[in-house]
Amino acid sequence: MLGILAKLEEATLRDMGDSTLITDMDVMNVRLQQLTDDCICNMQENQMRKSIALNKLYSDLAHILYFVNPALVADVSLRMVQFTLSKGITPTAPLAFACYGLTLALMGNICKGCRLGKFVVRLCIMLIFCVILHYLLNLL
Repeated sequence: MLGILAKLEEATLRDMGDSTLITDMDVMNVRLQQLTDDCICNMQENQMRKSIALNKLYSDLAHILYFVNPALVADVSLRMVQFTLSKGITPTAPLAFACYGLTLALMGNICKGCRLGKFVVRLCIMLIFCVILHYLLNLL
């Protein structure tokens, strides 16, 4: 998977000890504090196949890295959140915010992590509602 990211010209993953990762996470934390949950929920859906595939690749990578190299999960989760905020909501957006919230909680930012956890539940409910609505509209 890391080879695929390299072919897609994605930057090398950074581990928890990297100062640039910590700086980028601090910037993201400030940005997330400035955004309301409604603002994020009302973002446009990202329909670009390449973007969706890249975010899916990152989400698959997050699952694997939890077991293989947990120090890289912070960067993967940060990239998924950055990607979602810049490109729009994808089916993996709830996982992006959940992974990032878990990372924040593990780093000692429990309140920020919990806020994202609550937001993820709300986002999942919204996405499920959209799927049901789409299904019902197609029946008519």
